Amino acid sequence: MQQSVSEYYITELADWNRSIDFYDTEIADMEGKLNEIIHQNTIPNLAANTERFLNSMEVQRNIFLAIQQLIQKQETRLFKHDNKEENTEITSETKDEQNAIRDKMQSAEKNYIDAKYGCYNFLSGLLNK
Repeated sequence: MQQSVSEYYITELADWNRSIDFYDTEIADMEGKLNEIIHQNTIPNLAANTERFLNSMEVQRNIFLAIQQLIQKQETRLFKHDNKEENTEITSETKDEQNAIRDKMQSAEKNYIDAKYGCYNFLSGLLNK
């Protein structure tokens, strides 16, 4: 059975939504760890450094939320009257939007991984003090 372009796009969008949900859970966990450090603020200037990482996690969350809104709009394009568009009905606008979301998701994931590992380094550095 051959998969239509719209079915592929819908599957891709669903995968991105699952990934974003997972990242949101990770961000919440990381924020919890960082907030614990702020409340224990026994090291000078620790709160300021911790706030920087909290802000970084919030920025990542907002980027993912913006992408989720784009995903929802794209899903609306792909589901017309509860029927998936056929290959012939996929417009260039829909293709361009799918590519744009793909690029944004790839960039967001790369930036999130950098931010997450920056937090890990910060937290592990605190344990060594």
